[in-house]
Amino acid sequence: MAGLEQELEHTLMNRTRIRKIFDKHCFFVGQQDVVNAVQTGEMFGHEAVLYAIRSQKDGRRTVIMHEFGENKSCIFLTYEGFERAAAYRNMENLAALYEDMPDLREAGTHKVTERSKIVPFKGNFMGHRIG
Repeated sequence: MAGLEQELEHTLMNRTRIRKIFDKHCFFVGQQDVVNAVQTGEMFGHEAVLYAIRSQKDGRRTVIMHEFGENKSCIFLTYEGFERAAAYRNMENLAALYEDMPDLREAGTHKVTERSKIVPFKGNFMGHRIG
């Protein structure tokens, strides 16, 4: 696991890669494939898992709690939850990349001419004022 954790440390992942990682680590519980929340925390960070758990809404299950025995339970993430944890990790990695590369801040704005199809972004991005 340590190798994958190091590999993902500064990586931005697309949906295909996220799916491959999920498929490699998933197992069947209840009526769907899931991954262990602790193992996902080792991959993406525990804040990412908490984000996935908190984002369960609109009938979309991100987490399953499985109870077994007396006073024993495990928390698993569904694919939806795993994907949200990975997206959170992507945003953390993007923020770190953005912080390390000041030129990206300047790339966030564009000159707009009358015929330009590029609309400037103005506002805050990762705590930085743009525009």
